[in-house]
Amino acid sequence: MKSILIIILFTGLVFPQSKLTEKDKEFGTHIKQVWAGADKSNYQKNFSDLLVECDKYLKDHPQTAIKAGILGYVFEMTAAISSDPNEVIKAANVLLENDNSLKTNMRVAQILIEKKFDDKRGVEILKRILPQASNGKEYYDANLLLASGELHLKNYQSSVSFLNDAIRSDSTKVDGYKALVEVLPLAGREDEVKEVKAKLKTLENDPNIGVDLSSLSFSDINENKIDLNNFKGSIVTMVFFRFECPYCRKELPIYKELIKEHPEIKFIFIDLDENVQDIKLRYLKEDQFSFMRDHTIAKFVDIFDNILDITITPQTLIIDKNSVIEFDYRGYKEDFADKFEKDIKSLK
Repeated sequence: MKSILIIILFTGLVFPQSKLTEKDKEFGTHIKQVWAGADKSNYQKNFSDLLVECDKYLKDHPQTAIKAGILGYVFEMTAAISSDPNEVIKAANVLLENDNSLKTNMRVAQILIEKKFDDKRGVEILKRILPQASNGKEYYDANLLLASGELHLKNYQSSVSFLNDAIRSDSTKVDGYKALVEVLPLAGREDEVKEVKAKLKTLENDPNIGVDLSSLSFSDINENKIDLNNFKGSIVTMVFFRFECPYCRKELPIYKELIKEHPEIKFIFIDLDENVQDIKLRYLKEDQFSFMRDHTIAKFVDIFDNILDITITPQTLIIDKNSVIEFDYRGYKEDFADKFEKDIKSLK
């Protein structure tokens, strides 16, 4: 059950404590406890009972500060136990009247489309809010959902268009390509499937993972020899980038913080474009790149091309304590720092 019911903390449940009454706090805690305790054996009865409690609480406390939050849970529970689309749509409408945030609109559209309660309404919601998507993940997820809704509605060309928009926004995720392989034949575009499958295969079978770099040797921009074998016993992060790449410029400052948090990790930055003099005399004098002066910086040379598959910037490899590549991040991602922390933790 927990795999289906994704808990969303609607903004209505998050308020300054001064705005909450003691009854609000108690009831909000009660809702969360029932939700957390629901499982396959009892969720239908638990949710049915809680829906009655929520309805009564809202009638008794029409001005409650947690109204939007309660309505969020009402919608989730209704979608979980009701087979009547009209009941779910009614709960969705009431929720959106009280919480029209991007996050809530996305969740409502997701439920309406993925559980096929109302694909048309889900698509309408997503098209309305798509311009509000403020980061890559929101935009990618919205386009993926739009493609799914249009597929259910048999608007195959439109589904392909939204999938391509998702892939253009993040070409490193496999789910967009997988969906495209399924939809292209329905849209009469079988001739494009082979190329998409080739890209998908590259993503699913990353040639860098498992490569042993213990014999890798190269020189930094100061002509100092760097042997990866010397770093055995330590985690190494290799960042392939271009100073003028807009996504690299977004990602590189994140490393400034990661370096502070992980002094035990060896960071190596490898530039694919600029000449050594420009790196030294221009880029490293810029505030956003100055932190790199204290770390290894090298130029991309044939030795990298011979043993690694570097296809996009930024591209980051995380190498374990035995000099073997464990993770390969291709392209910029909004959640990069969180993923980095999680993966690093798994290697310690």
